[in-house]
Amino acid sequence: MVWSYSGDPSASDLDEVRYLSGDIDTNEQLVSDAEVAYSITKEYNNAGAAACVCEALAALYSREVTSRVGAGGEFTLDLQQKAEAFRLRAKELRQASFSYATPICGGISIDDKNDQLDDTDRVRPFFKRDMFSDGGVEERTETWQETNL
Repeated sequence: MVWSYSGDPSASDLDEVRYLSGDIDTNEQLVSDAEVAYSITKEYNNAGAAACVCEALAALYSREVTSRVGAGGEFTLDLQQKAEAFRLRAKELRQASFSYATPICGGISIDDKNDQLDDTDRVRPFFKRDMFSDGGVEERTETWQETNL
């Protein structure tokens, strides 16, 4: 299994996902780089990818049994501790992954407006200011640049 972590979550998406999911211990490597990369391609952001990793780890650990024998001979079984921890972390990350949406209001800045005008692939708006000022609907044969100079 190929596993890497630089120690700097800002260095790459892989490192950020490992950091958010808690898979940063070189002595206990949980998921491979390929599995993290797969999660990154399936989600909209790194918090969502980390949640995906945690969900996979919760599923993995839910199958395991942890047994302990105490100093006095007491015997305990813990079936869900790791799985529950990863489920809880996945839930937290899922909630965080939805908080990245930021509303955008275009055309407020002159630079934004010029960038929109320079974009040759942008769909031209159907309505424009003063389109009815000559008494009728204009013929739409001119280009976006010509009508907005």
